Amino acid sequence: MKHRILFFHDTFPAGGAERVTQDIADYISNKGYEVYLIASHLNVNDCQHLHLIEVPDNLSLREEATQKFIIEVIREKLISQFVLPAFMNPDICQAVREHTSCKIVFALHGLPLYEKIVYLYEKKRWSSKSFIKTILWRGIIYPKVMWLHLYDKRFLADYKRMYHLVDAFTVLCSGYKQQLARLLSLGADNHIHVISNAEKPVPAEWCNDKKKQVIYSGRLDYFKRVDILLKIWQKIFRKAPDWELVIIGDGPEKKNLENLAEQWKLERVSFIGYVSDVGRFYRQASIICLTSAFEGFPLCLTEAQSYGVIPMAFNASKGVEEIIGGSGDNGILLPMGSTHRFAKELLSLMHDEERRCRMKQQVREKAKDYDADLIGGKWLSLFNSLLGQGDVTVYDN
Repeated sequence: MKHRILFFHDTFPAGGAERVTQDIADYISNKGYEVYLIASHLNVNDCQHLHLIEVPDNLSLREEATQKFIIEVIREKLISQFVLPAFMNPDICQAVREHTSCKIVFALHGLPLYEKIVYLYEKKRWSSKSFIKTILWRGIIYPKVMWLHLYDKRFLADYKRMYHLVDAFTVLCSGYKQQLARLLSLGADNHIHVISNAEKPVPAEWCNDKKKQVIYSGRLDYFKRVDILLKIWQKIFRKAPDWELVIIGDGPEKKNLENLAEQWKLERVSFIGYVSDVGRFYRQASIICLTSAFEGFPLCLTEAQSYGVIPMAFNASKGVEEIIGGSGDNGILLPMGSTHRFAKELLSLMHDEERRCRMKQQVREKAKDYDADLIGGKWLSLFNSLLGQGDVTVYDN
């Protein structure tokens, strides 16, 4: 009989965390595991290598009835391991721990304490609506969050509780492991594992037909700050008349961004909207830009690297830093907020075909660090070790 693993998501599929779950299922389903997935909202009826189960009656994540339903599924399906990706909910893990014998894994798909950063940026956006709110932001809210760390304890309490409830806690890069170990006052002998996201290999011939095209690929919301990318394009588009900017994705900021492009009289900017096969855009793009306020371990950058697309991004997190690095070989990493320098570096790369050709090969080589078999093997080793079928290997990179 195969061992059975259960994943729990709010909505499936929805974004990067859900794609990672599918990647894991694809790999371990042929290695002695049967994979189930519970979601509060299912957007598909069938998925390869996943047995899909929808929470009844549109129950919310935090309702006690949802916890009871999960426990019923674990017992009925004889689940041996429960994986909670992305969503920080110690109550669910507490219920699973108390009422089942399941091993529990929490997979943090963002950066540690991202909740604090979201709160900060939501308040910053709120403050822009009036002069009084701006004064409150600068004089009270920002100092409380950033200097006095008054919200750290509130968020850290959930992280500490979650860490002690689970058998394994996974993060996306070694920088996040170090940060969490420090914040939670953990010793070297902890059960935080580093397992990055996987990328499937791309045939070399798919990377040969590059156009003079800069792209953005992702959700169009406030935190992605695509408005900054449009501001950068405003600085350079007249100096590169044979290049275009393509914005791929949808979200609540799409209309505002289209209005900005029109207001600023930007030329050669296309808003494509959501596409199911973003690979066809990676095949022809030369450069991908990311100007987010914060990021965890952006899949768009590793996907782009596998297609030979050169990433340029603000240093928004340890995850972005690990993907691009500081050498300039695997992309261009820029200090947060330095739009002038970003524009200068982007224009320089657009005008240097020889450098682009060299970097195209380098970023494809970097993408091998995220080979699907390599990353899948780490997940398989972790699951096996929790079942007592191998030594517990704590991955540090």
